[in-house]
This record gives sequence, structure tokens and C-alpha cells, in this order.
Amino acid sequence: MSRRWSHLPERGSTFALHLIHWIGVRIGRWAGRFLLHPITLYYLLIAVPQRRASRMYLRRVLQREPNWLDIGRHIHCYAATILDRVYLLAGQFERFDIRVHQGQVILDQVQSGQGCILLGAHLGSFEVMRVLGVTLRRFPLKILMNVSHNQRMTQFMDALNPELAATIIPIDGPDTLLSVKDHLDQGYLIGALGDRIL
Repeated sequence: MSRRWSHLPERGSTFALHLIHWIGVRIGRWAGRFLLHPITLYYLLIAVPQRRASRMYLRRVLQREPNWLDIGRHIHCYAATILDRVYLLAGQFERFDIRVHQGQVILDQVQSGQGCILLGAHLGSFEVMRVLGVTLRRFPLKILMNVSHNQRMTQFMDALNPELAATIIPIDGPDTLLSVKDHLDQGYLIGALGDRIL
């Protein structure tokens, strides 16, 4: 597939996002996690471009041809990470066993007053650092994010926690790098996921 991930059409609806949020928060995380199974099946069977993208990625990672179960697990993991973001953005940390390793390195960097760039990958949720940094006021943080992709999802997540929405530096043009430089000069940590081509 020659199209990049950022050109894939957004799937799902705003109603579905609000419904799973309502179920997950009102009924419980177990109910939200249970709903991930039919959602995964839907994406596995219906969302052909996303399934192809998953297959291409897994082919490289597994160094073999992925089967349907591999792709289903990949989609389920992605969906579970999004569901977890809902709870993290709502400040419901008690639902998770969060452990910070080498956290003093980050705190030392913050105390130095010098900004830095934090590179992450799509392994788990980068949201944990963003929520802990901003909500607990541990460190000044901005996140580079492509907000033009998955706009419904981005707007939904931003509405859950407007304070966190203000931490985003949109990747949308030449001003992006100037904004990064300004924030680095002010001592901000700049988070970016470095495992995708934008």
C-alpha cells in the first residue's frame, strides 16, 4: 500500500465515541473492555485500509506473514490504548498500575531549566506522561501532534480534558519548529512520537 497512514480515512463516528465513553465510565472499565471485542471484529472485517496497514506493519515486525489473529490482536491493542486514554484524560489514575522508571532523570532535567525533546513510540500510551506531567504539575510539557488526522477522535479527547488539549503543538506548517524552539527556550519538555513519518 503506497498511501501513508496519515492519509487513511478516519473510521467510526462521534456517537460511537461518546457511547463507549459513557459505558466505560458509567458501567465500568470491564464493560468498555468487553466492547473492544466487537469493535476489533468490525475493524478486522470491514476496515480494509486499516487492516492492510496493520498487515504491512506486522510483516516487518514479525518478519513473517501475519495471520488474522495477529492482525486482530494488533487492532485490539490499539483500541485498548484509546480506551485507556479516556480514563487517563479524566484523571482516573486509580484504574491503572502506573510505575515511573528513571523518573528522576526527567525531574532533574526540569530543574535545570533547559528544555529537551522526549522521543516515544507507539508502545502503550504516551498519554500517561502527558497526564502525569500536566495534572500533577510535575513538569512543563508540550506534545507534537498531527491534529489533522483523526479529527473526530482528537476533538473528542480534547473535550475530555481541555487543559491537556492546550499542551499540543500542532504539526501543521513552518511555524511548528519555531513553536518548538520557543518552548524549548522556556524550559518545556517536548514530547514526540518518533516511530512514524509525518
